[in-house]
Amino acid sequence: MRPQLLLLAVVLASAIFAGYFLYQNSGETRPTSLPSGQAHQPSGQDVADAPTAASAAHTSSPAAREQAPGAELSRTAAPDVDAPAAAGKRVLLSGRLTDGAGSPRAGVVVSVGIWSVPGALELVIGEGDVPKGDKQQVTTASDGTFRAHITGDRVVRLTLPASELVFTTPQRFEVGQEDLDLGEVVAVRAAQVSGVVQDEVGNPVAGVKVSASIGAIGFSSESSGTTANDGTFSIGKLREGNWTLATKSSRYLPTTKVLELDAEQQVADLILVVESGRMISGRVIDDRGVGVAGMKVVSQRRQVFAGMEIARFASDEAVPTDDLGNFTLAGLAGDAATIRVTGPGHTKVTMSNVATSSSNVQIRVERLAKVSGVVVNGDGTPVVGSKVSARTQSENSDAARLAEEVADFDLPGSSATTKTDEQGRFVLDDVVPGVVSIKATGKAHLAAHHRGLQVGPAQQVSDVRLIVDGGGVARITVVDDQGKGVAGAKVTLDKAQAAPTPGFNVSVSAEIDNGGEGVFFGGSPLGSAVTDENGLAIFTGIAAGDADVRVEHAKYAPSAKQRLVIPAAGAIDRRVSLQSPSYVDVLVKNSDGTLSDGVDVVLEAGQSDSSPGVIALGGTLEHLGAQKTDENGKVRFGPIAAGDYEVTLSRGSQTTKVGAMEIMIGNTVNKIASSTKQFSVGTGQTASVEMRYPILARVAGTVSGSEGPVAGCIVELAEPGGDMDIPGFGGNQMRTDAQGRFAFEDIESGDYVVRYGKPDQIVKASLNLRVPPDTREVSCDPVLRTGSLQVQVLSSDDAEPIVRATVRLFRSQRDDEAGKKPREKRVVMIGITSNGDGDEMNSMTFGGERVRTDGDGVALFEDVPVGTYALEVESRRYASGTKSDLVVVEHQMTECGVIELAGAGQIRGRVLDASGRPTMAVVERRLVGEEGWGEVELALQGSYRLTGLSAGRYEVRARRVGAGGNGPVSEPKAVDVVAGETAVLDIELTK
Repeated sequence: MRPQLLLLAVVLASAIFAGYFLYQNSGETRPTSLPSGQAHQPSGQDVADAPTAASAAHTSSPAAREQAPGAELSRTAAPDVDAPAAAGKRVLLSGRLTDGAGSPRAGVVVSVGIWSVPGALELVIGEGDVPKGDKQQVTTASDGTFRAHITGDRVVRLTLPASELVFTTPQRFEVGQEDLDLGEVVAVRAAQVSGVVQDEVGNPVAGVKVSASIGAIGFSSESSGTTANDGTFSIGKLREGNWTLATKSSRYLPTTKVLELDAEQQVADLILVVESGRMISGRVIDDRGVGVAGMKVVSQRRQVFAGMEIARFASDEAVPTDDLGNFTLAGLAGDAATIRVTGPGHTKVTMSNVATSSSNVQIRVERLAKVSGVVVNGDGTPVVGSKVSARTQSENSDAARLAEEVADFDLPGSSATTKTDEQGRFVLDDVVPGVVSIKATGKAHLAAHHRGLQVGPAQQVSDVRLIVDGGGVARITVVDDQGKGVAGAKVTLDKAQAAPTPGFNVSVSAEIDNGGEGVFFGGSPLGSAVTDENGLAIFTGIAAGDADVRVEHAKYAPSAKQRLVIPAAGAIDRRVSLQSPSYVDVLVKNSDGTLSDGVDVVLEAGQSDSSPGVIALGGTLEHLGAQKTDENGKVRFGPIAAGDYEVTLSRGSQTTKVGAMEIMIGNTVNKIASSTKQFSVGTGQTASVEMRYPILARVAGTVSGSEGPVAGCIVELAEPGGDMDIPGFGGNQMRTDAQGRFAFEDIESGDYVVRYGKPDQIVKASLNLRVPPDTREVSCDPVLRTGSLQVQVLSSDDAEPIVRATVRLFRSQRDDEAGKKPREKRVVMIGITSNGDGDEMNSMTFGGERVRTDGDGVALFEDVPVGTYALEVESRRYASGTKSDLVVVEHQMTECGVIELAGAGQIRGRVLDASGRPTMAVVERRLVGEEGWGEVELALQGSYRLTGLSAGRYEVRARRVGAGGNGPVSEPKAVDVVAGETAVLDIELTK
């Protein structure tokens, strides 16, 4: 089976923020409010009578049509020419491959990886294969030139798979609707690192994998090699930059080494030393008690890197069980480990807190089952080609299951799937035993479910029958302004987004390489179709409810997103009228009046409320695209609909660095806010807007400490106060050089926060910085002064150490904020690679200034910036505790003494819908008598557990949540919590 790479971004936040998923409070899965941002139209509105504009919110008011202050705008009639295709247009991508001296490189194969522009969080993973999409391979001509025809509006990444050359910089960019000439693209001879891996006494070690990556360990592996019998290894295909070498083995602890490579540098005789560490031995048995051979046992590695906590299960560190199911897993750190067992024909089992001195660990797996049956229509005729999947309920759902629940999506490898044959029959192998739900989906019918099927280990269940409902039919007729049918129009039907409500919402985005057929989810598409010669597009098998239809065509303005009401049965007919296209021509000049070429210009529909004198249209913007100005400083957008728009200059696609890894945040671009111009355009008109590229500043300085400049210090420049204002994520980031120097280019005027500290420093220092307008140079010289802080956490019952309690350190608040705990925001990114024989999962967590207590209950914070702090301690079995007014002094250890935690109780239960079935919801609690509701817990598959609760009487309520928005809230139910006990409370969510 071809490996499948899933890049899953899950971010849960404590404030309203659209398009991201943030973790809040502890490391549990706890999403919060994320508004959809969709304008809601009355469902009964006739599409044919609705105004045709770029979005439902684009109705132009007279005030909004006035020229924005400072904008140079004119309007003319739209040109009588064929517009470029709005979707699916083929464009030419070209360039010239050269060496470092500018000489052409002929006969080199260039791989062009292409995938659609993502709409949420994307992880950019080095020089390897693109995570999703299709590829082309082109060979450079004698003059080094290369050409590829691709579909417009795509993200493209160039690689050199078949040569020992590498690009000097990563070649990743967005292609719009116009041909793109990359100009000269430089490739040089690859750098190479070779050496030997030795154990503690200097003996060579064979069979150890050594990987080289730019960025977080395990997330951006770009090249690797395995040591030979003499312990030697060699890694090539490296470019200039800071590389992290990491060893992976089931017998030794991982070792890392950071190398700064120059272009074409050849490093030899590098020595990496690995240590044996601790070990766990045991046996894997099945449900009958029989030992299972050939299972893979692997431990979870946890490391702190660049201010992040990285956890991973790596298949190349797994050890197989022998013929009797026995295993010995070595190279372990700490007193306890989390281990996972995977293998063909059996369930995947994860066991936490396994003592590393254990020699008789027994892990029980279950044999997988088989389920077969048939899918038929209501009249008994077989349904051919429908996808059938089996999902087993689990109370311990991970982030991958969160993605499946929210997006109603079967993650490859996570559940048994197949398709029905000519007789509608299906056979599902490898079904996980338990309470199983069988689901059938297809283009011509609604999803059908067979729930509550009890399946035992190795059981063969047959004669499962799923009867599908044909659902509703939507017939969309697209006509021009004369009422004549328009052929070749692309019609898209989306599930309507619920209007945003206060509370809790969650979305999930993924990129999957699935045999060349990319999968991206994040919204709720119902399908797309192209109109026939009569302008008709037909959608079948649509669920009853609200849906949005939108239409695009090369020669017409795109339609407004219009609301339809799909019937439970039968058909609905609607006409969508397309209007004459409009355009906008943008001219960009530099501050001195010269033409500005190669500048990114972003077009968005609607108008924000940031400019005085302009009427805001809901304050929402719809991103329509970005293009670069030509040699004359010009760019044209179109066809577009009549309406209100904004154009903004941009520095290009926004990226942020975590360590040295780039993270791309979807369609968001690094806009220069002060350049924004607002305008309106009428039907069939062309608006002309002149813009000026503002003066941007260079922020530069030196980080120094008590002993002089601080080399290798992480410096981050970010805008304060936003929901992505999280240390280590969302801002410009770089390392200081050997003299402690740093510089950020092209910084817009405004207020910023500068965070700085050593790469492994948990709590970073910070200072506020103001960049004045029209300033080219701003000096910033941070001073890094740090001490250490230590606390011990004990049980108040027996004074025993509490192990692995979470200790959070935060600065004390101002007097007017005394008693308020600052809102915590964390980001977790998860990467999964599945190859059909187990999978590799990595998680990366940053934004939490926290450590865990060791075996003695001690938590140590090193390199803490001087100042006054407070501590908060949390544990699942104990009530939280705090300690404040802790002063950190430079070069000194602050002993915080002991924090004693009292025993806590728990509340667990299920959230049930009107039919009595478990349903996904958010559970909130508060002590009786309190006004506000406390922290929340996600009941992923209806089950929830509230831990660490001090004794008392609580109120608990649930709120339904899903990809479509927030649902109703249940009536609060009271429950008594006793320390050391678990209260059971089921919540009915019947509204």
